[in-house]
Amino acid sequence: MQSVLWGARRLREAGVPVPRREAEDLVAHVLSQPRHAWYLDPDAPLTADEAARMRSLVTRRADGDPLQYLLGTETFCGLEFDVTPDVLIPRPETEGVVEAARRIVAERRPAWSSPAVVDVGTGSGCIALALARAVPDATVYATDCSRAALAVAARNAERLGVEDRVVFLAGDLLRPLQLAEAWVDLIVSNPPYVADDEWPQLQREVRREPSLALRGGADGLDLYRRLVVEAGWVLRAGGAMVLELGFGQEEAVGRLANAAGFDVERVDPDFQRIPRVMVLRAREVSRSIDVDRFVMPGRERDRLGCA
Repeated sequence: MQSVLWGARRLREAGVPVPRREAEDLVAHVLSQPRHAWYLDPDAPLTADEAARMRSLVTRRADGDPLQYLLGTETFCGLEFDVTPDVLIPRPETEGVVEAARRIVAERRPAWSSPAVVDVGTGSGCIALALARAVPDATVYATDCSRAALAVAARNAERLGVEDRVVFLAGDLLRPLQLAEAWVDLIVSNPPYVADDEWPQLQREVRREPSLALRGGADGLDLYRRLVVEAGWVLRAGGAMVLELGFGQEEAVGRLANAAGFDVERVDPDFQRIPRVMVLRAREVSRSIDVDRFVMPGRERDRLGCA
C-alpha cells in the first residue's frame, strides 16, 4: 500500500489525471498479477527488486511516458494487444473503424463471400487483427512503413491466433499490394492526421508516440490525399474504404474522396459525438495513376524502414 500511496502522490504532482488508478496499475504490473488480485492483499510488502521497478516505472510515467508503454499492453475491441514505443497506442474511437468495416462486409454478403481487406498503416495490428477475428473468412493484408511496427503486429497476430490469415507487408501505404498485384474489396486505415500547427499542443504523452503515425502534414490531410488516389491500384470494382478522421476533417476528406471517384456513404460519430469514421463507396476508381509520383526517395524510404 505504501508503494501505491507514494506512486499516486508522485504522479499527482506530475499532473497525471488519475494518479491513484495508474499507481495501482503499475504495482499490479510489477507483481505480474491482475489489478483486482492486488486488492486481495494490498498491504503485502514489495521485495527490494519490486520496489526498485515500481520507482523506475513511476518516475518514467511522471516524466511523460504513456502508461500503456510501461505496462506493455492495451485492450482494443475486447482483445489484448502488445504495444511498444514503435507503435501507436490503440484508442477506443478507432474501434469504430472495425465496426464500420464489419458492417460493410455483412451488408455486401453474399457477393463478398471471402472478402479481402487491407489495413494501411497497421501499427500494432489492432484494426487488422480485430477484423480477422470478427470476419473469419476474410483474407487480411496489413501494411506499414515501419518494420519494427510490423514485428509488434506479427507478435499480436500469433497471440490472437490469426497469423495464418494476415499477411504483413512492409512498404509505403498501398505500394506493397500494388507491387504484388493483389486486389482487395475493402481498404481500412487510421492514417496520420495531426496538422503541423496542432502537434505542439498535443499532450506530452501523445508526443511520445511515433510521430510518423500521427503527423499528417501542414493541414493533416497529406495521407488522405494519397490514399483516395492510390486506392485505384488495388481496389476491386464495387469496393469500399473506411477511414478514421481527425477533428473537423470530414468535409475536406469528403471532397478529396469525391474527386478521386468515391461517394461518402456515411460518417459515424465517436463516443463524444465527433464525426470520426468515414465510409466511402467506390464510384469509379482510376487505374491510370503515375505510380512514381508516390514512391518516396530512396534515402527517406530507408530512414523509415520501408520496403
